Amino acid sequence: MKLIESIATYTGESYVNIKKVLSDQVKEIIAKVIVNPELIGSVDPVLLKELIEMDIFTQLEEKIRPNTCIFLEKDMEMLAKPLEEMGKNLADIIKIRGQALNDSSPDLRNFIGSIIGGGQGLYEVMKNAGLASTWEKKTGKYEKSKVDFNEDCIQFQRFGEDLQIKRVFKGGQYTGVVIGAGKNNYMSFLSSKDSSSQSNEKQKFYKNMNLYLTDLMARKINERDFDETFLEILKASNIDYLNKDIVITNEEGQKYESIISEITDGCKNYFFKEGNIENVFELLKSTAVGKQGVPVSNMMMNFWRFLRNTTARQLYENGFLSDSMQRTGSITVFYENDLNYFKI
Repeated sequence: MKLIESIATYTGESYVNIKKVLSDQVKEIIAKVIVNPELIGSVDPVLLKELIEMDIFTQLEEKIRPNTCIFLEKDMEMLAKPLEEMGKNLADIIKIRGQALNDSSPDLRNFIGSIIGGGQGLYEVMKNAGLASTWEKKTGKYEKSKVDFNEDCIQFQRFGEDLQIKRVFKGGQYTGVVIGAGKNNYMSFLSSKDSSSQSNEKQKFYKNMNLYLTDLMARKINERDFDETFLEILKASNIDYLNKDIVITNEEGQKYESIISEITDGCKNYFFKEGNIENVFELLKSTAVGKQGVPVSNMMMNFWRFLRNTTARQLYENGFLSDSMQRTGSITVFYENDLNYFKI
């Protein structure tokens, strides 16, 4: 059995520390323990200490059990139909409540309606209700990080590439958000496959070049100030520079706050007023690690990845989303840093 890790982290150092531990051999050990919990006693104590510090396992008195989300093939098969139903319902809610975005550019509609309103807004509600882990407050060697796993299997492949994964870079004035897993964007072009192996000078160069480009691109798009060379940079990065609204200024941004609230409230009602959150609890408790005692809150983030992706695919089906993501692999928007209600 092969496990694929999903790492969420706010620090590059934590990411490097995690990757140093999670070799293919270690992931194979984790998989074996999940299938046969009695094998936990055979795990090297030094390795086990690292996995506990990483919150992949936890020790409660004398017992060691899993402490993060690890979806196996049977779990994903069980989740597939409910996810499809929830995704369709959420997509319908977002389309109806996000009608004020119909005249916006496709990329902005994705960011405001799907990423923020339907995704992060609702996830914040979950966290505030104590239903999602607060991994960003984690301290120590693996600070501000969380690791989940999914079995590499046919069902996992059927879910498809995550259309709502995002990369964020905060410049001096603007924050750039690349949505999608594609590599044809300015952040990917300026990132090494293994940045930890670069010299300090190269790391500093790439970091500052990203910072500079984030602000420069946003300003030039907002001011409609392009020369031929810069246009080629924007085109190669799959940035929809023809639509000025992909750069959200402080002034423009205020009008989206009520739209975001409208969408988030609709999604919130679907889960909490209509009782669908209880269905999620039961599903997660029925997974392999759920049966071994992993708290629902520690599984919610990984479940959310599947739900947001399923919802996004339904949003393309119902016409709310019409951007180039599925063709180009990624889209990019920018917003002024003072617009902190985006919670990116």
